[in-house]
Amino acid sequence: MSVSVKKVFVGLLSIVALFLVGLLTTTHVGQDRKMIAGLLKQTSIITTEVRLTHINRLKLFTNTSSGVTGYHEQVIVPTPTLTMAQILEARTTVVKEVCAREFNNSVKTRGRGPIFFYSKTARMTCCKAPKTGSSFWGTVVLAIESQQNSDKTFHINRNSVHGRNEIAVPTFKNVSRNALSVMVSRDPYTRLYSAFVDKYFLLGQLGRSLQSALKKGPFRMNGGVCGYDVTFSDFLNHVTDLALKGVELNEHYMPVVKLCDPCNLHYDVYSRQESLTKDTKYVLELLKFSEAKKQDIQTSLKRGLKNTIYSLVSSYLSDYKKYRTDCPDRVSHFEKVWKTLQVQGYVSTKNDYPRREFQKMLTFDPDVITLLIIKEIERFPLGKEEKMLQRQSAVSIAYQDVGQATIQKVQKVFKMDFLLFGYDMTPPDKRPGAVTLS
Repeated sequence: MSVSVKKVFVGLLSIVALFLVGLLTTTHVGQDRKMIAGLLKQTSIITTEVRLTHINRLKLFTNTSSGVTGYHEQVIVPTPTLTMAQILEARTTVVKEVCAREFNNSVKTRGRGPIFFYSKTARMTCCKAPKTGSSFWGTVVLAIESQQNSDKTFHINRNSVHGRNEIAVPTFKNVSRNALSVMVSRDPYTRLYSAFVDKYFLLGQLGRSLQSALKKGPFRMNGGVCGYDVTFSDFLNHVTDLALKGVELNEHYMPVVKLCDPCNLHYDVYSRQESLTKDTKYVLELLKFSEAKKQDIQTSLKRGLKNTIYSLVSSYLSDYKKYRTDCPDRVSHFEKVWKTLQVQGYVSTKNDYPRREFQKMLTFDPDVITLLIIKEIERFPLGKEEKMLQRQSAVSIAYQDVGQATIQKVQKVFKMDFLLFGYDMTPPDKRPGAVTLS
């Protein structure tokens, strides 16, 4: 093939790719999306079988399934480089179109109204929507407003971010005229699973309440009790039944459309949890505040794993102090925390729980535990793609046990979140490349 013919061929492929990307950002999640996905797959696909010996450890309740076989698809398509401005403009366009078309046809859930993290210094707001990554923005706002080194700000219990630098809708409407407004979304399937792991698999009032409502017993492990015998399906049915009955929902599983009201409130940036790092970098560049402080925050974010693990561990410890009667054995509790960190993609499934190290601890200090976890992470470090695959596998494995009737309720209740923010309604275990247990 001559050089000139090659150039024409590549040019044509780029035009096709641009056309398909444009369609993906504006079409309804449904038959059109499936058609486009099929066209993309016809371009060039490499499919490899994946056999992950340790991935079955991602199953929170291990009373079923023994092996694992999956397929990981890599779709190679000549795609153009889109700027962040173009990506954000496309997201805004979709939100406006879906609000105009679908808002009055969706389930109206009840719960708290919008709350926002607000930085007066940087003139920036971010809607507070639990389990999307907005709490991370709460920490960024805290770092901007703080006089201390950003490392110290990020090295805190994540629960301590809440209730600080927050404003309600009336103030938001006043300040947003001269402030950059941000909201963060997340795939509803993944967000619901994250809420379940954090609030029901581990210890807390929500898990305790659901256990009581369903008349379930405690979760049994290591010859004792630790947590609540509540399954992910139990949780999903509980949430969707409350929503469809018009009962007020807890903010951790309330649809983001209700928490942030994007159909009535204007946002400059529609960020996604799935691209939070890239989106955050872009937003920080837009904000006008001290370059020294901006650089300080960027530096802290680059070395953020230790701070992230510390933040999680310290919050889990504070929850344990409140609800330790539900799990008298701290070692068992941190075994569940260990599995949680694997589900979240921080700790490799190759890492066995270091039970003996936890048994030796006289006091459970967050710094000591963080160093132990970091040491184990460094034994089997996960690359970016491996982390993503491990997280995706955990979610697809969890949904493998969820019935179709329950999935349909999730799709109905969270319809606007799927459509507004461009998420696929196909359940995670049914998506191409899903890793599931056999």
